[in-house]
Amino acid sequence: MRTSSDRIQHEAQVAGLAWSLWAELGVSGWTRSHSDFGIDPEALGILTAWLRDHDPRLRDEATDWCIRYGRFISAARLKNLLGSASWLDSPWWGEFAATVNANSRWQWPAGEARPRSFKPSQKSRIGDFTRPSLIALRVRALAGVGARAEILGLLASEQRDVAVAEVAARIGYSKRNTAEALDSLEMAGLLSSSRIRNRLEYTIVDRERLSTLIDPKPRWTPSWVPIVTVITRLVEFLQRAEDLSDAVASVESVSFVRNLDDEFRWWSISPPQLVMVDDALSVLVHWAADVFAGLEAGESATVVGHQA
Repeated sequence: MRTSSDRIQHEAQVAGLAWSLWAELGVSGWTRSHSDFGIDPEALGILTAWLRDHDPRLRDEATDWCIRYGRFISAARLKNLLGSASWLDSPWWGEFAATVNANSRWQWPAGEARPRSFKPSQKSRIGDFTRPSLIALRVRALAGVGARAEILGLLASEQRDVAVAEVAARIGYSKRNTAEALDSLEMAGLLSSSRIRNRLEYTIVDRERLSTLIDPKPRWTPSWVPIVTVITRLVEFLQRAEDLSDAVASVESVSFVRNLDDEFRWWSISPPQLVMVDDALSVLVHWAADVFAGLEAGESATVVGHQA
């Protein structure tokens, strides 16, 4: 018989993951288990808002950081990421963004949401901007907040040519903005392009030159957007499954995993192998337990999957 205990544990592990990532960014916290991983601030903000009231202190300290360092956050990228996941109009995001907006000059997408009562603690401080995990912030400080910075950060970690469509999908900007940014960086001499059949592919011209500006690079650069999508959807699914019969929950487990096929591929992690429908839910629950534990602990085999 299924209970809510597994889901509660998973939410606690997601909060532990978020705490560790925010601590890397300068939020007042205790545990840092992700010093070797580059951090995606927009994905982290969305994950934290999704947790809602699970950990009020986490929510408030993250809000405090966003108010202070919001100049490094892209409102356009937030809107794109939220829209692609159908979260743009969600109450949990609206309240989080509205609270940041009400206490700062930032204009994050919040719709008609009202801010919660909030008083900034002003504890958040980036003490060391040279941490490898903060590479996204350093690139944005160099190139500005926008598609150009995300492209430089992405290609700095890639050892292969990448096409426009893939770059756009991975950085969270439209194909048009991405193509224009790639063209500008090529004009500046930072990138070169080659036409492969009917598409342009780009690469860094001088990696040493770029490294001089943005190093130290983290050991790993995870795809945080699909990670956030999978783990939030998974917690929500397991919550729904508590009210279903074992037979129905197992059938829906198979559909759930199949519908996230693109996200698993982007994350570079093997999805749960639900071969037998009868035990699909059980396999999914065990897979989730391993994955949530690995994410919270900063295990590279989980966080970056096959890239490790």
